[in-house]
Amino acid sequence: MTQSSRHLEVYLQKCKEMLGNFASSASEETIAKYIQLLQDPIQKAILPKGVVGILDVHRLAFRYIVNTEFAVGITTEQFLEKGVEAYFESMVKEPLNLDAIPVFMGFLIESIGAVPPALRDGFLAYIYGIQNIRPSGVNFTTLVQVKGLAFDEDGMPTLCLFILEDIAHLTKKAVKPRMRISFADNRQVANLSMDDKVIKKGDIFSDRELEVLKRLLKGNESKEIADKLFISPNTVDNHRKNMIRKIDARDTTALVHLSKMLGVLH
Repeated sequence: MTQSSRHLEVYLQKCKEMLGNFASSASEETIAKYIQLLQDPIQKAILPKGVVGILDVHRLAFRYIVNTEFAVGITTEQFLEKGVEAYFESMVKEPLNLDAIPVFMGFLIESIGAVPPALRDGFLAYIYGIQNIRPSGVNFTTLVQVKGLAFDEDGMPTLCLFILEDIAHLTKKAVKPRMRISFADNRQVANLSMDDKVIKKGDIFSDRELEVLKRLLKGNESKEIADKLFISPNTVDNHRKNMIRKIDARDTTALVHLSKMLGVLH
C-alpha cells in the first residue's frame, strides 16, 4: 500500500468509526429493486447528468454507480470495488477537502438521530464545495446530494442515493465546504461549514434574504423587489451581495441556480 493509499485509509476508517451501529444492512432484494429503478429510461431522463449511485451505508460501498470515469477519471469497477475510498481518491488531496467528509458524516448521523423517526425518511443532505479532480488533472468544485432510499426499523437509512454534480461554472474559486441537511420539505434545516465547524439551525439565508431570493427567481429587478418588500433598492442589493458571498456564487444568476440545487429554493 502506498503512502497516499494509507493516508486515505485513515479517513475511511474515521468514517467507519463514526457509523458504528448507525444502520443495518439492506437486503439484496431491496438493493436490486433500487438498481432496477435507476436503470429505468424514464428515471434516467430526470436524474442529473453527473455521477449517480446507490450507497450501501452499512458497508460504505457503492452497489451501483455510473458516469464516474467521465466525471472524475475513476472507473465504475473501481468505485464498486473500493466504495467510499474511491470517492476519496477522486478528491483533491488537501486537508480542507479530506477532513470535511468525516466531519459531515458525523453531522449527518447526529442530525438524523436528533429528529423523530417519522421525519427521518424525508432527509436531504447537500455537500457543497468539495474539490474533485477531472481526468485532465484540473480541479473542479462539486455538489453532492445524498437522499435516503431504504431505512431500517429505527428509521435509519440503509441505502442512499448519491449524486455528484460539477458546479465549477457557478462558483468562485475559493469555496469553503459546507453541508446543508433538511427534513420534512425544509421545515427543519441545519447547516455546517468547515469555516467554523459550528452547527447552525435554520437555513443558509435569513428570512428576509429568502424573500429577496424568491423574487430574484421570478426575475424581479432590485427596484421591483424594494417596492414589494417596502425596503430600499440599496438594501435589496446588500441582501443579494450577502447571499452571493455566503455560498461563493459567481453572480446573481449563479446564486439562484445554486440555491435551487441546494434545496433552498423549490
